[in-house]
Formats: sequence, structure tokens, C-alpha cells
Amino acid sequence: MRITYLPDEAVDEALDAELRTLLTRCFGGAFRSKRYHFEMPQHRWLAFDEDALAAHVAVHDKTFACGERAVPFIGVAEVCVAPPYRGRGLVKALLKEAEAHFRKGPFAILLGDLKVYGSSGYRPVHNVYFPFEDATKPQPGVLVKPLRSEVWPEGRVTIEGPLF
Repeated sequence: MRITYLPDEAVDEALDAELRTLLTRCFGGAFRSKRYHFEMPQHRWLAFDEDALAAHVAVHDKTFACGERAVPFIGVAEVCVAPPYRGRGLVKALLKEAEAHFRKGPFAILLGDLKVYGSSGYRPVHNVYFPFEDATKPQPGVLVKPLRSEVWPEGRVTIEGPLF
């Protein structure tokens, strides 16, 4: 299995079609609610088996607000593995590559299931708000992994824009 990093500008029309096919296969109709459908991620990690696209992880360069402080983070999105390749540790391998690339940012954030991402070091937090979705209550399912020694802030953490 070969893991490849690609900035968004390196994705050509043929690969974009392949990615959209994989994402639709993994997410079904829910793909239309995924950020990739609206806004391209700046970074991608892809796993290939020979020439077949087996898995994908997207990363958005983002910033959250906590009080007056703006904190950069990576927003991990569209994590998916084609059915024939599931159970081979591809999610963990792709996340490890992406996180290593961004050691300068203090946190990686994703929306997901702790059972899937907990073994990669992600932990739930309950103070993240997406005003684009609902500014009155924290977003459920937010998982965070520190990429440096910083501690996750207390108080309201606000992330502008759609869910990723």
C-alpha cells in the first residue's frame, strides 16, 4: 500500500472524479453534506493499492476562537476507506502521516466515533460550537488530538464555517 500526500492544486479532473466516487461509495447520499462537496480541502492523503484508490483523508487549515485567542488547527475530514480495504489499518496510517505533516499546529480536530479514532489518540471534547450549524449548543461528536504539548482550552471554542 502506498500513501501519497497531495495539495489540492495537484488534484486533476480524473483524480477528482475518483475521489468523488470513493466518497460517495463510503458516505452515500450524506456526501452532499460533507465539506468536500462545498469547499475543497487544502491537503489530502491517499492510500493506493497499485493504481486503485483505497482510502482518503482530507485536511483543512482552520482556526478556532477561544475568547480573544485565535488558535490554528487542522480539521480532519472525509476519512474513508473503500470496502475491500477496510480493517487493514489504513485510517490510522493516513492520520499518522497527516498529523506528522502538521506538527506546528497544536491540535487536530475531527467529527467522528471515539471507537474508530480513540486508538489514534483522539478524545472527545464538549465545548466546540459551529455557529454555521447552531450557535446555541456544542457540536456533538467532536474529537481532538493534541499535536504538541498544549492543553485543550476550557470555555467556549468557536469554529466558523460548515462542519468538516
